[in-house]
Amino acid sequence: MVLRKDVVITGIGVVSPIGTGVDRFWSSLIEGRSGIRNLTHVTADMLPYTYGGQLTDFDPKAYVRPRKTLKVMSRELQTAFSACVMATQQSGFDVAGTPKERIATVFGSEMLYGEPEEIQPTVARSSPEGRFQPELWGPSAMKEIFPLWMLKYLPNMAACHYGIAIGALGPNNTIVMGDTSGLSAVAESISVIQRGAADVVVTCSTGTRISLTRLLYQGSVPYGSLRDPVGSSCRPFSSDRDGLIGGEGAAAVILESREHAERRGAKPLVSIGGYSCNYGAPAAGRRGSPEALSLAIGSAIERAGATPEEIGIAVSHAMGDPMLDQIDAQVHQSIVPQAIVTAPKGAMGHLGAGCGVMEMSIAALALQHGIVPPTVNAESKDPQYGIDLAAAPRPTNASLAVQSNHSATGNAIAVVLRKE
Repeated sequence: MVLRKDVVITGIGVVSPIGTGVDRFWSSLIEGRSGIRNLTHVTADMLPYTYGGQLTDFDPKAYVRPRKTLKVMSRELQTAFSACVMATQQSGFDVAGTPKERIATVFGSEMLYGEPEEIQPTVARSSPEGRFQPELWGPSAMKEIFPLWMLKYLPNMAACHYGIAIGALGPNNTIVMGDTSGLSAVAESISVIQRGAADVVVTCSTGTRISLTRLLYQGSVPYGSLRDPVGSSCRPFSSDRDGLIGGEGAAAVILESREHAERRGAKPLVSIGGYSCNYGAPAAGRRGSPEALSLAIGSAIERAGATPEEIGIAVSHAMGDPMLDQIDAQVHQSIVPQAIVTAPKGAMGHLGAGCGVMEMSIAALALQHGIVPPTVNAESKDPQYGIDLAAAPRPTNASLAVQSNHSATGNAIAVVLRKE
């Protein structure tokens, strides 16, 4: 088997709190706009978390076909499908003219929480005297819950929907690894191409940290404080940071072997240099693993055949969490101190599993345009961190960028992109 070792990105699609579509998304990033706003579905009498990166210009009806499938798609599935449509269109990839068995779909996802109002009538029917009676749940659910309800919230359904829509018969996979889901899907997609299982992979990651049920289950990372104005609430690397701010969205890329892209006359946006996935157990009472992130970034650079000094752009996972941001700053300062750092979550909030491909797309666009987008609220950077954090758009002639994600539980992953 001949291994295809050169993998390129030929298309990008984005659904984000700062804009739907690559052009609007990129202009918002460069202008330093914040997508953190007051949420329309959460009020102060429900939860203290009434702010986050909510979508404002997204209409799934513009992208999802057939439209009848919308009724079995949660918001995360709708954003993923839409991002894939945009990425496919930008790449110029002819779905109809490509052997279906050579097209793969590999997605990054997470647990998709059902909305409380969808099961509230069933809970009420099962509690006739104000006390929940488990024996009534089954019969009540049969009467109250939409028969295909579960299909809206299976993590693998985004990849299934888009794979069916384009008739893809190649590998279909969904990776669920929390914050590292997106880049893990990228790593698997690269492997699919290199081992000759497909020529084209539609790779997407989708998630949310602002659905009502997700807000009720906040997990191990604290939620950040509300600031005035609300757009300044997400504060990566800031000295007064105190937690993440949630967001929602999805991004997709079209990955191809270089020979396939050249054969169809496509111009790559960037190429994949290298990647690395690592794990380190967090220390007692701490979140994240500096050892794992160091290994991921260092190994990705090495596998790209580069040296740390050649990295000109670093897209950071920093979100405003005191512990995880500290790891980010220390690792970047240690390995790539010369790189211009940007932390996109300052503008969008934490998109959960959606952040991986979204932030890789930012690295690709930064290389393509020769500009590093600013970090929202960068002026409040903690003075103990010596990283070169972009507070304004920064021109660059960098040919290599590194992007990384890591989790509170110790997973870390990084990818190096090369300018074409």
